[in-house]
Amino acid sequence: MSKKQKRTLKVENRLFNEEWELQYFIISSKDKMVCLLCSTVIITIKKYNANQHYMTHSNHKYAILEGEARKTILQLKNEKLHRQQTFNKFFQQNNNATEATYKVAYILGKRRKPFSDVEMIKECIVEVVKCLHPEKVDKYKQLPLSRGTITERQHELATNINQQFCKIIKEENIYFSIALDESTDNTDSAQVLFFIRAITEEFRCFEELLALGTLSGRTRGIEILENFKIKNCEARLNINNLVSVCTGGAPAMVGKREGFISLLKKEYANLENLISFNCIFAPTKPILNDTLEKNIGIVNFIRSNSMRLRQFRDIIMSDNDTFNGDLVLTKEILRLSDKEFCRNAAFLCDMTMKQNELNLNLQAKTKYIYEMWQKIQDFRRKLLFIKSYRSIRNF
Repeated sequence: MSKKQKRTLKVENRLFNEEWELQYFIISSKDKMVCLLCSTVIITIKKYNANQHYMTHSNHKYAILEGEARKTILQLKNEKLHRQQTFNKFFQQNNNATEATYKVAYILGKRRKPFSDVEMIKECIVEVVKCLHPEKVDKYKQLPLSRGTITERQHELATNINQQFCKIIKEENIYFSIALDESTDNTDSAQVLFFIRAITEEFRCFEELLALGTLSGRTRGIEILENFKIKNCEARLNINNLVSVCTGGAPAMVGKREGFISLLKKEYANLENLISFNCIFAPTKPILNDTLEKNIGIVNFIRSNSMRLRQFRDIIMSDNDTFNGDLVLTKEILRLSDKEFCRNAAFLCDMTMKQNELNLNLQAKTKYIYEMWQKIQDFRRKLLFIKSYRSIRNF
């Protein structure tokens, strides 16, 4: 015997009876019933359900009306519900458009694109809609995507992120560390970047740019400390939960007497056990410095003249006789035929690439100390292997 299938509402194909409107003050809306007295939505279209719900309003002032008065109230209630639905639909459309502007602003910021690109994005959206849904073009043309709108959205997003992060780090059981980087912008104004890293009891890590401080005059440790105190007050940080400070290693940061770290420990007596260190991977003097300087000289010589640059590109692009073209054979270019120089240059290129890979790995967000330490140890093992290989091959 075949199994007896359960009935569904779709199979039953129930229809709304228009007489129920006047009888129960209920109308049909998208395969459902809506009560005009309390705006309750009744999912199943059945007379029994309509009657049961109407009985809950037996004492309502409109339930006792009859004749023309009942019809008038029904019409007014119906019109009011229709206006509400129209307004809600319009409000929902506006909400969707606003959400779209926030998402576009977020993507532009994430990709580091100028805000003016939003006009091109809107033009692309309209052209795509013309091809896929021509009848909806006017709707998408009204999207509020302009440079001013995206600027405002970016500011609101940044403010919201900052508020969320400040709310997290203000908790008593949240410990954090600070990283400082002092530099100058393109107008030679001295600035200090304050980065913060916090971790919760659930081992969730948060990393953000806490503040950008501007230094006027000199950039000594005392000026950096005063700027830090101002930014600390603005963010309302619990300085007692400061665990460590990382700096770039400049004298203004690590000086024994007037450095930022020393002054910070003097300013806050409870930070005597503060962990302080320089950046894990600071720039160092490159290996094969003589080869590097020669490479820089060659590059500058080639790029200083348009004709030499074109000739060099043609030689590099050719498959055969790479260095036997018509390039001007000056002293700098002749070095390219020196086997020892080419060998040193290749080795320098490989080592610089490995060094950059390590630097990028250490810069990744939400990295734990043991992960960074493992990367450094791997790099050290590679160096030891290369060193032993060079000694064996007499390189």
